[in-house]
Amino acid sequence: MQDHELVATRDDLVHYLRQQYLGPAGGEEEVVQGWPDRIYLVGTLYPRGGSAEALDGSVLGDAPHDDELDEPVELANAWHPASAGVSFLCDAVALECTVTAAVYEAERSTGGIDTDRWRRRQLVQAPVTFSASDGQQQVQRHDVLENRARLVAVWRPAGDRWLVTVALENLAIQDEADSPPATDRCLFQVGVRCEAIGGSILPYPTSEELSAEEEDEELRLLYRERRAYGVGHGCSVTWESGSDSSVTAVSTDMLPATIVPAVRAKGLNLPILSLARLADETLPVELLCAELDEFVLAYEEWIGERGTEAKSLEERHQPAADRLLRRMQRAADRMREGIDLLGDDNDGRPLLAFRLANFAMREQMLQSSHARRLPGSRGAPLAARQLPVEEPAWHPFQLGFQLLSLASTALDTHHDRETVDLIWFPTGGGKTEAYLGLAAFEMIRRRLYGGIRGGGTAVLTRYTLRLLTAQQFQRAATLMCALEQLRERRSELRDTPPFSIGLWVGGETTPNSFQDAHQATTELRKAQEPESPFQIQSCPWCGTPLFPRNRQHDAGAYGVRSNKHSFELFCPHDECPFHDLLPVSVVDEQMFQDPPTLLVATVDKLARLPWVKDAGSLFGLDSVPYDPPSLVIQDELHLLSGPLGTTVALYESAVQSLIGWQGSRPKIVASTATIRAANDQVRGLFGSDVALFPPSGLTADNSFFAETDHDAPGRLYVGLMPQAHTQAFATVLTCVGLLQGPRYLGLEGDALDAYWTVVAYHNSLRELGRTVTIARDDVESMLRARDSEDRPSRSLRRGGIVELTSNVHANQLPKLLARLERPVQHPEAVDLIATTNMLSVGIDISRLGMMLMNGQPKTTSEYIQATSRVGRANVPGLVVTLLRASKPRDRSHYEAFRAYHQALYRHVEPTSVTPWSLASRNRSLRAALVLLVRHGVGLRGNDEAGDFRADDPLAKAAMAKLCAVARKADPDEAEQAEAEVHRLVGEWEHRSRQAESLGERLKYESKDGPALLKDFGEQRDGWELMHSMRSVDRQVRVVAVGESL
Repeated sequence: MQDHELVATRDDLVHYLRQQYLGPAGGEEEVVQGWPDRIYLVGTLYPRGGSAEALDGSVLGDAPHDDELDEPVELANAWHPASAGVSFLCDAVALECTVTAAVYEAERSTGGIDTDRWRRRQLVQAPVTFSASDGQQQVQRHDVLENRARLVAVWRPAGDRWLVTVALENLAIQDEADSPPATDRCLFQVGVRCEAIGGSILPYPTSEELSAEEEDEELRLLYRERRAYGVGHGCSVTWESGSDSSVTAVSTDMLPATIVPAVRAKGLNLPILSLARLADETLPVELLCAELDEFVLAYEEWIGERGTEAKSLEERHQPAADRLLRRMQRAADRMREGIDLLGDDNDGRPLLAFRLANFAMREQMLQSSHARRLPGSRGAPLAARQLPVEEPAWHPFQLGFQLLSLASTALDTHHDRETVDLIWFPTGGGKTEAYLGLAAFEMIRRRLYGGIRGGGTAVLTRYTLRLLTAQQFQRAATLMCALEQLRERRSELRDTPPFSIGLWVGGETTPNSFQDAHQATTELRKAQEPESPFQIQSCPWCGTPLFPRNRQHDAGAYGVRSNKHSFELFCPHDECPFHDLLPVSVVDEQMFQDPPTLLVATVDKLARLPWVKDAGSLFGLDSVPYDPPSLVIQDELHLLSGPLGTTVALYESAVQSLIGWQGSRPKIVASTATIRAANDQVRGLFGSDVALFPPSGLTADNSFFAETDHDAPGRLYVGLMPQAHTQAFATVLTCVGLLQGPRYLGLEGDALDAYWTVVAYHNSLRELGRTVTIARDDVESMLRARDSEDRPSRSLRRGGIVELTSNVHANQLPKLLARLERPVQHPEAVDLIATTNMLSVGIDISRLGMMLMNGQPKTTSEYIQATSRVGRANVPGLVVTLLRASKPRDRSHYEAFRAYHQALYRHVEPTSVTPWSLASRNRSLRAALVLLVRHGVGLRGNDEAGDFRADDPLAKAAMAKLCAVARKADPDEAEQAEAEVHRLVGEWEHRSRQAESLGERLKYESKDGPALLKDFGEQRDGWELMHSMRSVDRQVRVVAVGESL
């Protein structure tokens, strides 16, 4: 199906939802069965509660006692809103207001009035004109809609302009406050449109215009064309532009809908973007560098055009424009440094590493596509890989990032070595491939320079979510297979250690020891339907499943060999080049013995470092013959904020000191799609400066490397805020509309599949549980009730409602993701998936097109990340955001829905990490000290904790490294942090000597003797240390009366 056909399908679906949520669903003169105020969720004005006391200033236009108090719209009966309005700024001399509404009247039958059937009648109202006075505040009122409502306009002078509020109020009074409002006194499908006469609607003033922060100044420049022109009161607002682009009218909008346009990587028709050309060793180095120069020159010419553009900007934007231009030029200069490194006549190893890295990345891209399309199957020949229809090529930002980072990655003395390079690009744009290309370069370069020393863990990548980690692991494993084949073919690499990848996550996800792995393997072979306990489902090279679907007696069908002292994975297909051994490690003990080249880990594992004596080998310590990691990659940086980011940052200070124990610190790169105040966050996390790439242009629509894609359908957001219904009832009606829509419209094929599965996103497990219960009971019942011969209703399949949360066991995650990939025709297709932030990052399932966002997430960053999970690939995304009127933040987003969404990335909140604060030090500083001493100083063994002495030169070095990071990251707290470190060092030595005086030896862990460490909540002497970053709360076992333990 063509893209434009899917866009038309989405538009039809939105029209259907508008009929269901706002009405009328059955036409202008529809007759509905049942009360219409229980059918339609929004757009209704109810009678005012007569028993509610109207305080001074609580009714629009009434003079308040306090002259400085603005008059809000009447909301005396907040549960059943009686009014809705808009505020805007204008320079008009008059306003022409058009009001629309309808009423529903009970049908009369032979027996009298039938209150179960209601007929709609459209109310007719001539336009109402309000004129401005001579600079004085005034309130104008006009009864409308057959005297059922009153239109009120309040004019407030604002210099030579007017700040106007226009509201429509239902004049009916609800005599009995405790009884339901009378249906025949309600106004339905209400709308107000105000057109400026003799002037125009002007940008609405906001607090964002007042900040003097440099980043806010830059955002004002970037989003200067995306202005808000009004705000709603109990409704949302939209506006219309005239032929000269000036805004001429504003309207209430009960069901706002806004398209957030897609962003695409810049398209450049340059041969040098081809991976095959970059990998071509027959291409003379001079020509290669000339073509790379041409690539950078295109960027520099664009920067020059922006410089000319900046001269025409308003004076207030000039400082921000100058800063942005300097960052652009700095990025171009750094790219040229990378080209100079590749063209160095005295050392050809960086160029060779770069070419081989591009060769490996090309292999990874081609093989991944081939295995996805034609996966292997044991017993059938492997399909031959065909020549590519289109040669793999880098997006310009991917190549630009690699060139920019090359010099500071390859040279440990480079002036940008300690600068964190942050890839800042929208979700789904290819950030992972960009940093994998850099990782491949560094893994090869180390071997070319160091031989055996270049082995061990070269690249450390960290993620914050286990689902994200597992998905990225599979992708990176294919690259490692390509590199290992390259090593066997190239004489420069043949005698170096093998390339390998390790997955270092929690014990609930992968085994910690050979014994645990052997036990898991034994249970796997006994299972009737084997499920991988090792997070890897298929061969990363040929796609052959590593384990059979059903139990088999043929050991060769299971791609694992294990005993109590070893563990190996292999491809079961005898034609696969990795039939003997896959370069993959998933057992902690295995990785400590033979550190993998690329270590894929969760940040959770940092908490285990003080407890595990053998983990130092991953950092080039503990007598391994390898250099420490030289590249650290932190994916989804925005997730390291708040309590988690604060805790991770303090551990990170010890990890960075550990990696740099014998020399320079590693190069750090990070990626994110959403970030604000990146300087503060990165300084808090890593004690370093940050450079964002690509740097912003002079508008949010174009940074040269990324631009708004006006040809793509974008993602359509619909705002829904029911104000007179319980959240449960609103969720039922919302879900029914989303689930029934594709069936009601008679969609088929790709269109039906795109909008069949509803992704229901929640901000808490409690809300998710309610939705799952509602979907299985009330939604199913209502769908059945809507069934008819001419419009057959949809029925939910058994098992069609699934959950994706942290409660799902790691072994089930791959199977669940596979179910989400299955099309509507498949018997296991999912009807509704209820999920939390497990889905918010790193999940790419192209068929998903529709999401119910159940409540506004706490941060805009999470909102962007979560909603980006639908509408990927060629499916136009549709997001229905169900907001709660009782929550001020939800209401605020609804009343400014269009303004918020048209500048969505502008509203990303700054994140906060405070690792050196008192509370953070109390929780984590002991762990950082133990981590650094145990693996850096070398007191690894459990009983070596008693050997610690404060005057040991290595202990002093550990203290100095920690304190140095504190001074960089948080100068205000550095003095107190340094004093705390010295106090802890003294306490450690005191504990050691005290144990010696008792004839015992201090250990890190001990059940009966003196121990330095203890678990949180453990009732004994010692330092409390975490085992996980997620929770340090004490757990309490609740036993029900009569329950047996």
